[in-house]
Amino acid sequence: MSLKGVPQKYINLVKALYSNTTSRVRAYGELSSAFATISGVRQGCPLSPFLFNFIIDLLMEITFSSTEFSGIDLHPGGPLIDLEYADDIVLFG
Repeated sequence: MSLKGVPQKYINLVKALYSNTTSRVRAYGELSSAFATISGVRQGCPLSPFLFNFIIDLLMEITFSSTEFSGIDLHPGGPLIDLEYADDIVLFG
């Protein structure tokens, strides 16, 4: 985040919100015991879409600058490298 110019105070806030987190899963009407959450964004958290899109944008920047991903030629003017919709992505190599 710092490489993209996000002020340190906001980075620290996100780190604080996502440190020492736990989750529980409901399956078949039963709630599991708590377990440590070490990656991902929180479901329902207002910050989650921003964090998800921030990382996806960074990954797409890396993909577009890579010579290993040439995409597929479907139309004149340039290759199709990815399709994105909500939280789904397809990369064409």
